[in-house]
Amino acid sequence: MKNENYLQELLHRYHVEKILLKDGRLDEIKRIVRSWAGNRINTMMLTGSNEKETAIKGQSHGDLLISMKPNTGITLHNLVDSLECEVIKHGFRANKNRSSFSVEVNGLEIGLMPGIFQRGTLNYHEILLPEKRELKKTNIKLHVNTVLESKRQNEIRLLKIWRNCQHLEFPGFYLELMVIKALRNTKEQNLVQNFITVLEFLRDNITEETVIDPANSDSLISDQLTHSEKEYIRERAKASLESKTIEEVIW
Repeated sequence: MKNENYLQELLHRYHVEKILLKDGRLDEIKRIVRSWAGNRINTMMLTGSNEKETAIKGQSHGDLLISMKPNTGITLHNLVDSLECEVIKHGFRANKNRSSFSVEVNGLEIGLMPGIFQRGTLNYHEILLPEKRELKKTNIKLHVNTVLESKRQNEIRLLKIWRNCQHLEFPGFYLELMVIKALRNTKEQNLVQNFITVLEFLRDNITEETVIDPANSDSLISDQLTHSEKEYIRERAKASLESKTIEEVIW
């Protein structure tokens, strides 16, 4: 019971309020984006951990998907580079990560993710993974729904806290899908046991488990990490399971 209370207290300590697109703190960055995009913009929507309800304190507060019309006449590579230059011109610092670049605005860290809307589809976009400069077609809304429907937000948030405590490279959606996989046959609501089950799954499967984008069967989410990066996650999961107290593992 003590461990259960401890994990609940951690969730409370790392809790962050959900941000709405109409939040006044986003007005400046939305104005810059609209001015930059002009008539090429389709819409803007908040996504990422903010919408999935898996955000934790100390991480990016959410991603702003900038949906561009399919007939922009500009490559996505150039769009991303152009937007990055635009926000830098307005005095922001662009922080790169694996799926977008982010800016800090009014105390919020917001990822900016331009995407080209795919004509004839519902919510499908072509986006750019900055680290590899790789294009992929996917449905960000489906990503959000996949996580929301899993009802595993607490376990996901705990694993994100653990990831940060262990100083691991583990992209958010990849992590979320691994937690869902680990607990897919588990009805247990005990946080401690579920946390242990996820660590065991990582220890036993992270290096070999193939994780496919639910919106694109040709896109492997598990390719976002190298074998050595996965091996290090496996080692940290194994060490965590061998620790004497849960306070040594996650804090």
